Amino acid sequence: MNLLKRIHKTTEVFRNFKADRKGGIALMTGLAFPIVFVGMGGAVDYNNAITTTQKAQRALDSTVLALAGRDLETIDIQAEGERLFRSVLESQAIGSDPSGVVFTLDDDVITGSGFVESQTFFLGLIGMNNFRGRVESVAVPATVEPIEIALVLDVSGSMGNPLNGTPKIDLLKNSVNAMFDTLDRVLPDDAELSTALVPYSSSVNLGNYPQVLQSVSLTGQPLPPAGANAWVAERPQTQSGTNFTLTDASPIGSPIPLVTQDHFDLSPPFPEAPTFPRLTALTDDIPSVRTAVNALTPNGFTAGHLGMEWGVYTLSERWGNVWPQDPLPANQANKIIVMLSDGQFNRTFDIGNRTKIDGAHSDAYFQEVCEFAQDRNITIYTIALDLDVVNASKLQNCVGGNGAFFPANNASDLIEAFESIARRLGAIRLTG
Repeated sequence: MNLLKRIHKTTEVFRNFKADRKGGIALMTGLAFPIVFVGMGGAVDYNNAITTTQKAQRALDSTVLALAGRDLETIDIQAEGERLFRSVLESQAIGSDPSGVVFTLDDDVITGSGFVESQTFFLGLIGMNNFRGRVESVAVPATVEPIEIALVLDVSGSMGNPLNGTPKIDLLKNSVNAMFDTLDRVLPDDAELSTALVPYSSSVNLGNYPQVLQSVSLTGQPLPPAGANAWVAERPQTQSGTNFTLTDASPIGSPIPLVTQDHFDLSPPFPEAPTFPRLTALTDDIPSVRTAVNALTPNGFTAGHLGMEWGVYTLSERWGNVWPQDPLPANQANKIIVMLSDGQFNRTFDIGNRTKIDGAHSDAYFQEVCEFAQDRNITIYTIALDLDVVNASKLQNCVGGNGAFFPANNASDLIEAFESIARRLGAIRLTG
């Protein structure tokens, strides 16, 4: 009998007593309290089960990576895998005995799977003594392709808010640097790694590359002078401002729409020049990207669709005449977008001539950009930082078959998310 049936049965008992006129208020109150108690406690049990399963997943990831480093012709992969998995679980104080653990080897691809059970306390009162979670991890041989990463990072005003006592923007900086540290460890010495940085909030600042922008903004203002901040809008398909096309065609000959300070109709005005972070094009100078990440500052609203769109542009081979370093053709590089958001998408510009808060259009456009990126063989990793279920699901839906979604509700989760992405790109790639 599942949890819903048990709660339903308990509720029916309560209803029967309520209908009995001989039952008093005290009796009804006494019956209602256990239901509320079990319901609230059940949420605690469920969250504990999710945490246990996530920890077990990390332990399994570590196990298949360790197996990949062994001489697979001389070991019993099932016996050794199970031994390592249990050892990692024990070392991490995960109080769950795994069951159904299976390790297989097929064409150098190692697959591990199993189940972990989490004991309940509150739900045990109604006979549901445990939750059972499944974990699976796959380690595949290293790719020899160059790696191109676009870091699409939320720098909206809410990123200045504290999480566990530390501003989110600082947690983000620490986590991105942890990712680069992990890449240094896991990538082969001859690996080719290039990274672009796309900070986004109410817009994307393209001040370093104004040549790709229209000479007149959506509101008729001229292009800012060289060296000034310059922000982008959505790319129109028609002159009506109601239909838009998703294309990674070069902007040479078809410039990108421009918005200026007058278009940010907020009080106080946004963005505050000159501190707003600018896009950094794809480069193999990783220290310079680290420096740009460490200089990020939060401000403004959240146009996630624009951030994702410019992540695609930084990786597009069709933009080779724009960026200082030519992105490689899609079939010659492992192209990655890592996107983080901590809030609801709530800003568009010329979609339907809307200039204020407009989450619905931003959400729809964002999902289209995600599909557009997947169609171009870009692997997408998304990270929901301290997000509610509804907005986190939008990031989760963006991920295709080869990517992954990471919920992060604290500093540890955030670092683990970025390090996990690095491990997946390392000498042994994790999937599943």
